[in-house]
Amino acid sequence: MIRMDNPGISAWNKITNLVLLNLLVVATSIPVITIGASLAAMHHVLYRMMRNEDGYLLKDYFTAFKQNFKKATLLWLIMLGVLLILAVDVWFVAAGAGEIPGWLVGIILVTCVVLVMGMMYVFPLQARFENTIKNTIQNAGLVMVLNLPRSVVMLLVYLLPFAAVGLTYSALIVLFFCGFTLPAYAACFLYRKVFERIEKSNKK
Repeated sequence: MIRMDNPGISAWNKITNLVLLNLLVVATSIPVITIGASLAAMHHVLYRMMRNEDGYLLKDYFTAFKQNFKKATLLWLIMLGVLLILAVDVWFVAAGAGEIPGWLVGIILVTCVVLVMGMMYVFPLQARFENTIKNTIQNAGLVMVLNLPRSVVMLLVYLLPFAAVGLTYSALIVLFFCGFTLPAYAACFLYRKVFERIEKSNKK
């Protein structure tokens, strides 16, 4: 008889759940405006998986999607605006290569990296804690700064799938099946202790 707590079976279940969750995120993000709710729901499910609190994936995902829809959508629209500004800045730097002072290029690039690292925490915080949009954004920046080495590692983890696509387009297949959930799942282990400290402080 096959034991369900067998390490191999458990690992396979995790992989299949990550693939199914990734497909859900892709499907529910197609309207674009729903990307925020999709990412919040994804982080909700992944955090539970990381803590071995697995439930019913589909039910948990769509419940979290519905609960986070309003705030997560507003957060996404704000972030989308910031990302567009960053994209224009990067284009400005690339187009004016050699004509822009090095110190200004450095400031622009560092600002882009810092803002992106702060954004990494927005949807995990939205998925885990009840807060206002303003406070969620502020807390994301604060958590990023107070855990800078961890944030840098998280950024590298999130960039790996896209770096792989840059090397070979065949990596798009991996991106489609687990390119979002696998890095995000790894990130859960990086910010777990941070969130647990926040939860303990909120209980006092």
